[in-house]
Amino acid sequence: MENTPLRAKKVIKISRRKMIIFVVILILGFVLFSLFNRKNNQYNNIGVVNETQSKGGISAPSAPSISPTYYPNQYETSSVKDTREFMKVTYGASIKTRDVKSAMRDVKNSINEAEGRIDSLNESTKYSYVSFVIPKSNLKNFKSEIESLTNEKLYTENSSSQNLLGQKQSIEQQQTAAADSLAQLQKEQKDLTTKHKQIVSDLQTQITSIKNQLVAVRASIPATSDVNVLATLRNQEYNLSQQEASLQQNINIENSAYASSNLSYNNQINNVNAQLTNIKKQDVQFTDNIETVNGYISVNWISLWDMAKIFSPIHPTIIIIVLMLLTWYFLSRKNYLPGIELV
Repeated sequence: MENTPLRAKKVIKISRRKMIIFVVILILGFVLFSLFNRKNNQYNNIGVVNETQSKGGISAPSAPSISPTYYPNQYETSSVKDTREFMKVTYGASIKTRDVKSAMRDVKNSINEAEGRIDSLNESTKYSYVSFVIPKSNLKNFKSEIESLTNEKLYTENSSSQNLLGQKQSIEQQQTAAADSLAQLQKEQKDLTTKHKQIVSDLQTQITSIKNQLVAVRASIPATSDVNVLATLRNQEYNLSQQEASLQQNINIENSAYASSNLSYNNQINNVNAQLTNIKKQDVQFTDNIETVNGYISVNWISLWDMAKIFSPIHPTIIIIVLMLLTWYFLSRKNYLPGIELV
């Protein structure tokens, strides 16, 4: 059996200077390609932010933030003895896909199925973003739905939670203080009314006594002929009439003072009742806040090259270089490639 003769290997003479220039250009091209690819990836990550800002919309945060209503005690350190938990949960996710429109449609359907509410929405062919609120009880199923929309390597989740115990304690403290104030005002109003009734009763008793004396004096006047005695009776009548008028004036003054003080107490009690109503509303709002999850989801378009980098165990560039070297080695062994001689 005869061996197949090998091809005659051609030799190409290349200037060393040209070879160096070629290698430098090749390296620069690789560096520029890497920089462009990195810049493109960064744009993919912040594309939603730039797009929404240019449209005057709401930009997508790097992580969902909690912005609860301020309560006086919310930033104070709570006692370790109070072990209650009122967790405010936030959820954020980023999805990479080749079909942004379809993925965003699935996301919106998942929000609706979770009985949620969309607060802001921005959509484009390559970048989309949605912020929403859903009931906390539906979060587990919702997360499973979102995770199932794409491969786990193309899904990033960012969840956080914060115990708003300080807010709850503040509401409770306000409620206790308002209830104590209401009880104190009601007690003072009751004492005021009791004292007023006693004063009026005493004055009225005195007036009744004076009236009885006046009746007796006035009955004696017609039956008296003695001038001195008559003058005395007339003087008694005048004094008793003055005392009756003075006591009646005291009653009027007391009634006026009581009406003013009682009105003040009524106003204060009404204000405290309004505070209690407002505190109850705060408590309801607090509970609603705890039982809902604020979240956002961004959907970014991904190139085939980026997908290759994510799914490949080693960088695709290394694979390409290895394949090129193997190809070059094989073709060189078969003399399909000319030899290179530097001159």
